[in-house]
Amino acid sequence: MQTYKNTDPKQRQVIGNFLDMFHLSITVDDFCNEGVVVKDLNGRTVAPCYGELREDMIHVGKPYAEIMVIGLDDGMFVGWVRAAAMVDAGDRYLVPVKTLNKLPRIFDFVQPCPHLSVYGGVSLPGSELWECLGCGQEIVVR
Repeated sequence: MQTYKNTDPKQRQVIGNFLDMFHLSITVDDFCNEGVVVKDLNGRTVAPCYGELREDMIHVGKPYAEIMVIGLDDGMFVGWVRAAAMVDAGDRYLVPVKTLNKLPRIFDFVQPCPHLSVYGGVSLPGSELWECLGCGQEIVVR
C-alpha cells in the first residue's frame, strides 16, 4: 500500500482491515492525506482510524470524516463514533468507550436511538422505519 502523508504503519493496517471487513472497492478519489474516506449508503463520509485504548478512553488523531470507525493494535474494530462526539484534547482527540456504536452489518452508519430499548417503538406501516415511543424519532432498525 502506498504511504500517505499523515499515516503511520498502524493507521495503514487499520485502513486495510476496514476495506477488507466491508468489502469496499475504492478509487483514487477516496484517498486523502490521513487515509481513506468513503460514503455509506446514505452519503455520510466514513473513515477508519487507529486508536489507543487507555482506561475508559480511546485516543485517536483528528477526525477527517463525519463517522470514524476505530481500530486498535490487534486489528480489531471496537466501533464507530460521530466526529462531533469526539473530544478535542489539543494534540489528540478522545473517545469515551461508552459513546461507541456497534458496527453495522451493512455499510449504513445510522445513529441508534438511546430510548428505543427503554420505551419501545412501533413499526410504521409500509416502511422499514420504527418510531421511538420515548422521543418520537423515526429510525431504521436492522
